[in-house]
Amino acid sequence: MIVRLLRLVLRFRLLVWALLPTYNMLLIALDEEGDTEYAGIIWPAEPTLDAFRVVLTGDYWYLQHFWLKFANSLFIAGGALVIAACAAFLWQRRHE
Repeated sequence: MIVRLLRLVLRFRLLVWALLPTYNMLLIALDEEGDTEYAGIIWPAEPTLDAFRVVLTGDYWYLQHFWLKFANSLFIAGGALVIAACAAFLWQRRHE
């Protein structure tokens, strides 16, 4: 019984540990100024999706070429995946 309780507590702690960074990113993204993580606020008083609009439309100077860079990353990742799949196939065929 005590072992099951300890496992449950461990699972809960691991779940919180894994989801806390995602919550923190969401908290920063929904805050208008993006600095609520240091204020101890659990949820912003007036959450806004303005940060998402800025990223999707590229209104900020730093994000002007975001979608081009994102497409380049997807292209490189896809190429690496194809090369890795071919290498794995050849490796498997060689060691039959």
